[in-house]
Order: sequence, then C-alpha cells, then structure tokens
Amino acid sequence: MADHSIKVVVDLVGERALESLFDHVEHIPDDWRDPFEKMAEDFWDQNKETFDAEGPGWKPLAQSTKWDRVYKGFPVAPILVRTGALRDSLTGGFAKDSIFEVFPTRMEIGTSTPYAMYHQTGNLKGKYPPGTHPPKRSPVVITSALQKKWDQRLVDWLRDEINYQG
Repeated sequence: MADHSIKVVVDLVGERALESLFDHVEHIPDDWRDPFEKMAEDFWDQNKETFDAEGPGWKPLAQSTKWDRVYKGFPVAPILVRTGALRDSLTGGFAKDSIFEVFPTRMEIGTSTPYAMYHQTGNLKGKYPPGTHPPKRSPVVITSALQKKWDQRLVDWLRDEINYQG
C-alpha cells in the first residue's frame, strides 16, 4: 500500500520552524511553485514587520554601537540596519544577497549576507572577547500566524489541485 501523505518541512538555521503533514492525499502534485511563490511573499512581509518593529525581543543597541555608527557615518537606528543589506535581502527576492529559488518540489529563501547567521543564532564563534559580543537578534522569525497562513495556503492549494484532478 502506497503512503498517501505529504510532509512539508521548514527548517530555519537548523531549527524545525514548521512541519505539516497532510494525510490521505490521493494525488500528490509534482509542481508546488505556485504556493511556494505566495509563501515567499508572506515570508518577506513577515520580515518587513520584524525589521519595522525591531524584533520581537531585539535588545536595544549599546551606546558604544550607536557611537560607532555615528563615527562611521551610518544612522543610529534602526537595529540590524546599518547599510540595509540584511534587511533588503530578507524583505524581497531581488536584493544583492537575497536567496530565492523555487523548484517544483522545494523552495530556498533567505539571505547570503555573511553576518546574518551571527544575528540569527547569536553564535559569533570567538569573534569578540567573552561577555562583549552582541546579543542574539534573529532577523527571521516564523511566527505562529505565519505558520497558520502557510498551512492554510497549502491546504487550499492542495484542495484546488485535488478537485481539478477530479
């Protein structure tokens, strides 16, 4: 007996951010690009909200960081936006460091900005002396609202696909 289930997994820097299982789907579509592209728009919109709100949970910039920004000619605020490269790469698919590739059965979305991982995980691997490194400020947050939206997009799309196939 064939397994008629679909498993959708979203990994975020090694953490399972979303896992949905759609049991008993008789016809498993082989091209998921349509819902993936809509999910990418949701991802970018969520990241815009995160950057606009400076978090959730982002600690304020240290006074030394503010002075460093001013000294180097950058704006003091907002948090995680010194040049704008990180924000731009995570809020649309066409910025220099954006990663956005859609394949029939998978999507890759994110950023290739070199310092993004430091902010996402808070792991700076000895770059700073103990007790002096910047706090973790995750630029990508998969909220429960976004998870629900993605689940609903997939359910609706699968329903349409199954009804179309008859």
